[in-house]
Amino acid sequence: MYYSYADKAAKKGSLGETIDADKQEIDPQIQETKEKITTKLDNFKDKSKKKLDSIDREDIEQKLDNAENAIVRFVKYVGNAVGYYSNVAAEKVGSAGYTAKEEFKNPVVATQALITTGLLAGGVYAYQERFRIKRIPDDVLYVYAAVLTGFVVLDGFTFKKLYPKYK
Repeated sequence: MYYSYADKAAKKGSLGETIDADKQEIDPQIQETKEKITTKLDNFKDKSKKKLDSIDREDIEQKLDNAENAIVRFVKYVGNAVGYYSNVAAEKVGSAGYTAKEEFKNPVVATQALITTGLLAGGVYAYQERFRIKRIPDDVLYVYAAVLTGFVVLDGFTFKKLYPKYK
C-alpha cells in the first residue's frame, strides 16, 4: 500500500515517534458515545427494514395509477378548454373581420382610419425626434398639441355626425 507524506506525518507524534492508532487508548466517554450511536443506528436500520417490508406495494401502485389518471384527466380537461376557447376566439375574429370589411365601406370609417393612422405616424415621429423637440420653444410645442387635439375633436365630430348618415 502507498502512503503519502501526509499519511506518514499523521502517524508521527510531536517528537517524531510513530503512533499506532490501534494501540492508543480511547477516552471512555468517546467510546460510550460511539456505542450509543452504533446501537441507535442498528435499531433505526432494523425499524426501517421492518417498515419497508410491511409496505403494500400493490396499494402504492394503485395510488400511483390513481394519481396518474387524475393528471391525465386534468390535462385532457385543460386541452378541451383551450380548444373550446380557441374556437370561440376564431369565430369572433372571423366575425370581426367580416364586420371590419363591412364598416370600411362607410366613408366616415375609412376617413377615421386615415386620421388615426396619421395621428399614430405623428406620435411615432415625435417619439423619434424627442431629443430635437426638447430644443424647440414651448410655444411651438403648444401649437403641435393644439393641432393633435383638433384632429381628435374633428375625428369625434365627424364620426358622431356623419356615421349614422352613411350606415
